[in-house]
Amino acid sequence: MRLLLACVGLALAVGCGGGGGGGTAGPVIPPNPEGIYRGVVNTAGIGQLGAYGVALPNGDISYYASNGYLAFVNLNSEVGYMTNGDGISSPGITLSGVSISPGTSATGSYAVSTGDRGTFQFTYCAEYASPKSLSTFAGTYTAHVTRYSISSMTIDDHGNITGTNSEGPFTGTISLINPTENLYEVMFFYGGVTYSGLGFWAGASATEWAVPNGFYVLVRAGDSRAWAGQFQKN
Repeated sequence: MRLLLACVGLALAVGCGGGGGGGTAGPVIPPNPEGIYRGVVNTAGIGQLGAYGVALPNGDISYYASNGYLAFVNLNSEVGYMTNGDGISSPGITLSGVSISPGTSATGSYAVSTGDRGTFQFTYCAEYASPKSLSTFAGTYTAHVTRYSISSMTIDDHGNITGTNSEGPFTGTISLINPTENLYEVMFFYGGVTYSGLGFWAGASATEWAVPNGFYVLVRAGDSRAWAGQFQKN
């Protein structure tokens, strides 16, 4: 299965135990569960996959796994969907047994409507508390992406993005969300489609990341058009 958890998120909430045949209470989301997370997804029949993700205060999470799948889930309802690219059908995903220690870790299980199931274990990333100015992103990048091969990308001091991918030229923007957090609103425009989502910066010393000194993004356009990218600054 593919889970969008690069290190950004899965700040999942504390799951309330479910009963047998009766109704169950929803998960209790702790204060400020947002953050950047990285860890592993253990998928039946596939094995262990590296992953990273992002969690927001409202319970929305998105994460990416190394097999190219992304997941978008809400912790209040514990349901969401997964996709591995453009125009791919999006099976539903349900979480269970979720437990989170804000600023430390998140664990739990998942089940996909296609029959896939497994567990996840994520660790909070300290980079979340190290915000960067938009000028930090200025420069040219080498891209490592799951979809739409990007041959070049440039970001200016104001967060404006230009580049070329397999579908032709594209543009985009990076915007600050909170000046005290390493989390940014990201938008890409190409092929007549707008992709929006989140991004964060992994510093040059962040050797635990596959692409240190780089920009990580998770974006989507609807329920089945989505991709995660890792862009290393040249």
